[in-house]
Amino acid sequence: MKESENHILQGFDNQKFFVRKWLVKSPIASLQIVHGMSEHSGRYIGVANYFMKKGINVYASDHRGHGHNMAL
Repeated sequence: MKESENHILQGFDNQKFFVRKWLVKSPIASLQIVHGMSEHSGRYIGVANYFMKKGINVYASDHRGHGHNMAL
C-alpha cells in the first residue's frame, strides 16, 4: 500500500486541518473521501489504494475534532 502525502491546510477562520492525499501520475478523476462519525482519514488507506489502481487521485481530510486535528 502506498502511504499518503500529508498536509496541514488553514481554513477561512484560521482553523488548521489535516489532509491526506494519494496521487497517481495521470489521473482520470479525483475522489474526496468524507469520513463518518468516530473515524478519521487514516482508516481509508485501503480504499485510497484501490482507487489509485484505477487511476484516481484520492483526498481525505480529518474533520474538526477527529484524527490528527485533535492535536492542531
